[in-house]
Amino acid sequence: MNEYSVKQSFAVKRARRGDEQIGVLLDHLAGQRAVIARGPVSGLIVRISVDAADSLTAHQIASGLIRAALVKSGIVFEGPEDSIETEITTAERLEERNNEPPEEYVGASELAALLGVTRQRASALAASSTFPAPVARLASGPVWKKSSVGRFVDEWERRPGRPRKKEAV
Repeated sequence: MNEYSVKQSFAVKRARRGDEQIGVLLDHLAGQRAVIARGPVSGLIVRISVDAADSLTAHQIASGLIRAALVKSGIVFEGPEDSIETEITTAERLEERNNEPPEEYVGASELAALLGVTRQRASALAASSTFPAPVARLASGPVWKKSSVGRFVDEWERRPGRPRKKEAV
């Protein structure tokens, strides 16, 4: 037997997924090391641990436990009572993943420092077709994953100084 961590995401009606129902849901999943979070828009994410011989059996056991607990908790689904996403991983792999350092992000100032240029030049480079797309555009400006910017920095052929002006003919 192996310990598996099973995460299922559900679309549920907002009006019927208050803190009280989530507390009841946690009570019904006692002993499964349950973690419950609110998902984007009108979602609910439930992660529990189960012991099983393989990942398919872990999915079947977890789905049954989670579904029964959701029904007992009075949580109402938007559509069919099926999860919209499922993730199954060994407890060991989940722990490894949780111990990985988080992804780093950079804005315009950090980008300029990485490239060794001014913010204006960094913005001009970021506008080029060879530069990675930002992962988000905030009120303060675009944001990139540091790892994708790092690949650009490694491959960038820097030419110091101002470009020469073309002579008029």
